[in-house]
Amino acid sequence: MKDLELVAWKPETRSADFHVAVSRYRIDHWRTVLPELEGFILLEQLEHSYPAVEQFGNELAANPSDINEERFRAAQRRWSDARVAFANYSRNAQSSGYTQMVLREERQQFRRDLLRHPFRTVHRLRLNARERKSAG
Repeated sequence: MKDLELVAWKPETRSADFHVAVSRYRIDHWRTVLPELEGFILLEQLEHSYPAVEQFGNELAANPSDINEERFRAAQRRWSDARVAFANYSRNAQSSGYTQMVLREERQQFRRDLLRHPFRTVHRLRLNARERKSAG
């Protein structure tokens, strides 16, 4: 997901570039990276916003009318909103994943300590529980 976020924030990225970045991975990969429906929706909105900006930009270049300019500006706003929403979702998912990884590593370390030094580990655990109880 971080790859897509970086591609989306490059000013020179076009719809073909973003499509190549998305299709670099199989759909099964995206199911694991974007487990929630919201993630797929945000990815799809971002992916569809690129061709819209390009199309309305070409129409504006061919016919610089007020209507075409307004369509182009609206497409740019949708693209910008989609990009920000996807980046926020991506960063939140990465933060959550990092937190889960840290907790998993702490549990593994606790198990190792418990196997190596069972009495010391249990004593430390009881002290921590008392400290939390007195603080709360």
